[in-house]
Amino acid sequence: MTERKVAENPIKVCKGARLRFANERGTYRVRCISERYAICTRPHNPLRTVIYSIIDIERGIRGPHNLVLNVYDFRKDDGCEECLKDLIDGKIEVSSRNHVDLVFSE
Repeated sequence: MTERKVAENPIKVCKGARLRFANERGTYRVRCISERYAICTRPHNPLRTVIYSIIDIERGIRGPHNLVLNVYDFRKDDGCEECLKDLIDGKIEVSSRNHVDLVFSE
């Protein structure tokens, strides 16, 4: 499997696209996107929920938001859109403690 950092070889991301991150199982689906951020989810069947990751295209990182408790329902598009709006408005950001470099796997 080939890995590439977003800064070295950018990948065009659009709503509905499937992405595979390095060192991750399965693929994530892009739920919503802006010029700077994208919110991706993948199913987590044991808990009947989803795992989410927020991509910060400008900084070249991805990770969860910086809130202690999750107030967004990432299972639904409305929850993803609400989170995206708060990211754009600066109310939340990608966690500075729990982010990783944005590296895709092919």
